[in-house]
Amino acid sequence: MHSRGLFGSVLYRNRLVAKRLLAVLNRVLPRLWARKLRNVAEVVAFRMTPHYQGETLPPIFHYWSERYVRPLLKRHGFESPEHFYLAKLVEEAARIDGRMRVMSLGSGACSLEIQLVRSLAEQGIDVDFECIDLNEALMLSAKEAARSAGVDRRMRFSVADVNHGLEGKSVDVIIVNQFFHHVEDLEAMVSRIRAAIHPRGLVLTSDVIGRNGHLLWPSVEAGVQQYWSELPADKRFDRFTNSSPKIYVAENHASYSNEGIRAQDVVTALLAELDFEVFLTYAGAIVPFVERRVGFNFDPDSAPDREFIDRVARQDATAIHEGTYPPSSLLGALRWKGATSEELLDPISPSQYLAAIARELELSMK
Repeated sequence: MHSRGLFGSVLYRNRLVAKRLLAVLNRVLPRLWARKLRNVAEVVAFRMTPHYQGETLPPIFHYWSERYVRPLLKRHGFESPEHFYLAKLVEEAARIDGRMRVMSLGSGACSLEIQLVRSLAEQGIDVDFECIDLNEALMLSAKEAARSAGVDRRMRFSVADVNHGLEGKSVDVIIVNQFFHHVEDLEAMVSRIRAAIHPRGLVLTSDVIGRNGHLLWPSVEAGVQQYWSELPADKRFDRFTNSSPKIYVAENHASYSNEGIRAQDVVTALLAELDFEVFLTYAGAIVPFVERRVGFNFDPDSAPDREFIDRVARQDATAIHEGTYPPSSLLGALRWKGATSEELLDPISPSQYLAAIARELELSMK
């Protein structure tokens, strides 16, 4: 085994200890050093992931997303978040006279971006597509993948801090895929994004907008704990702690990295500079039961497991629709203020989301 692969494997097996140590250091170090430490931890985590994390999302996640997320998207003509990006890019290309300029921020290994460029090329759409990420290893890997896919002449890969990478840019579309929730200085980033897009340009995003650090809002946690109490020990097994706790304990990922560091502020920061043209939201109390920590305990081929997930998912969707608590995931499109022609909001509006956040913040202080 290569030394980096061996190191990554050891680090992954002991990730709980490493995260606890980082959390302690973040509390005791001066703010500037703590911020630098989180940034380093983020780069290391994303660099190691392609080499050591062979796990995928649990099968029950795909059962839930197909049954409850995909119908939300299909109501509006989209098959998936990836198809949403493609459809909106095709729409923009029809509006633009000439080559479409697209930029993806925090693009990582660029698998999404490479597929988008391939699909656009198949439709005869000319595009200049730049990917920007701080991780040099992932950018090199992405460049090679683009070459293998035959789209390298349409793509550029820049190793840079996304904020500095925006200076002097003028593009038609900016994609921010699962990255806003990693950014600490959201306001500055969104301001630079607005400055970088054409006045009629478009910002596309799919992101996490739940509580900071991926903790649970009080009303969400109340639901989670109720469902959790119904489960037998084998269904409560937590791969993160290797135990079956009687009470679900959310992990504050922002205590040791930038993961979810300002997730709950993403929508507010975006609205300060832009208007939503598309605002599709989903997922709340269902999340702990379908993600990696616990989701592998549920088998989509098991009728009792499906019935449990279905019940949680239905009640979750109802709670979000009624404003009982805010959703944790967003699929959105934004333009300059005053530039949106129509709004697609489902199941709630940005203002309703912010009202739900405000109520949860009040509950958090009690």
